[in-house]
Amino acid sequence: MRKELSLVVVLAMALSLFTGCAETSTDKAGEDVGTKPTIENGIIEDEDSEESDETEVVEKNDSWLLLQDGSENDIAPSLDISDCDTFTQIVDKKLEPGMGYANVNIDGTDVLLVCSGTFDNGDGTLAAIDATVYAYIDTIPTEIGKVASGGTAYPLAMKDGKLYTGSNNFVCKNTVKDNKVTYSEAAWVTYAEGTGDESYYYDSAETGEHGLQEDSTKLDEFYDEILEADVINFIVETPAEE
Repeated sequence: MRKELSLVVVLAMALSLFTGCAETSTDKAGEDVGTKPTIENGIIEDEDSEESDETEVVEKNDSWLLLQDGSENDIAPSLDISDCDTFTQIVDKKLEPGMGYANVNIDGTDVLLVCSGTFDNGDGTLAAIDATVYAYIDTIPTEIGKVASGGTAYPLAMKDGKLYTGSNNFVCKNTVKDNKVTYSEAAWVTYAEGTGDESYYYDSAETGEHGLQEDSTKLDEFYDEILEADVINFIVETPAEE
């Protein structure tokens, strides 16, 4: 059974594996980027509780909250792009040594992803576990959110138009809606203090289904999907200094 990792350990591991390998590209503009899941203050209200005067509130585990709501340990880059008119200008003018970029399309929206660093994924790609997402809004490149995974075992990846993020205790399918990065579906597990007993949860912004699950079926399904997804290959034009 997967156990929850300390976020501090995860981040330290990820940062220690970041590399500054260089790669060139002839087209920097016009593509899309990843997304970052956020669920109303990090909680889900379970409206299906039977014979209860109070709505059950299911809190996500700490690593989900910290990685997905951006309140702490925000490792994705924060760039001032106010003087940039295109994705290409962001890449040419704003990326610091070691940062990478990629163009992807998330559910029909072309985005630019900018990560804080990359690592060799062992399959010919330079992968990343975080990214700031930019899209064109009224022809102006605009930051629409950030995404992060919990470690290098879960590089940012694409499948069926969704940007996948994950960790040892959650998998999230990210999309773009109303010019914002948000979640489409998410599944995760929490562990009871003292006993370590698992509780499994699922949430869908598309169908409205949410709440406690009987078992790990949905989370296991999402782990299978993230393994099948295409790892995003980031380009690093200026290697980080060693």
